[in-house]
Amino acid sequence: MKWNWFKSWKRDVSVLVGIILVCAFAWFGAPTLFETLKTSMELPQSIPTSLNFEQQEKSQKTIKELEKNLLRDQGQKGATTIKLAYEYEQLGLVQKAARMYRGQLRAQPHNAEILFALARLYERAGQNEQAQIYYEQSYDLSPSSRELYEHYAAFLITTSNDIERARGVYLNGLLQTHNDAELIKQFVVFLEQYGYGYEAKLYKEYLKKVASQ
Repeated sequence: MKWNWFKSWKRDVSVLVGIILVCAFAWFGAPTLFETLKTSMELPQSIPTSLNFEQQEKSQKTIKELEKNLLRDQGQKGATTIKLAYEYEQLGLVQKAARMYRGQLRAQPHNAEILFALARLYERAGQNEQAQIYYEQSYDLSPSSRELYEHYAAFLITTSNDIERARGVYLNGLLQTHNDAELIKQFVVFLEQYGYGYEAKLYKEYLKKVASQ
């Protein structure tokens, strides 16, 4: 009698769990729920922010405004969501930011800007293996973003001391950004620091010619 009661109770619990999962999938969508659980397991809910008190207040005001815009501007939801995720990232709310970035990435899987944002986010959270994956995916799309090449080169030096790979990243960045002056300045600092003195001298001369034009 007791055993039958236990089996009946166990069956009822299993059915209840199944109903809850079905409702969750119906409400959130299976991919969204999976991504939420995956993000929660990989990232802490928050990390310390580098913003001072005034900057935090400003960011929180920006978030409120963006949340209003998200409800109102149907045609600009993607751009608004990315801006909102960035503000969450700046406040150290990495789980929220990651969920929003990933949601946009599902809609735009070849968007180098979103991939770079995720790489930067995971690097800040100390998840270097995942950051490396997103950096490489963004880099392979050959974007024209100076910041990507600066961050990726610095990441390679910090995490693996891969000087030659970092140098290659800078060189490709100069090609993709059409010799962006700020990137050249960063590259010159890199060259001088790691013993490429002659090459640094050549790029300095190039910068002088560009400035005089």
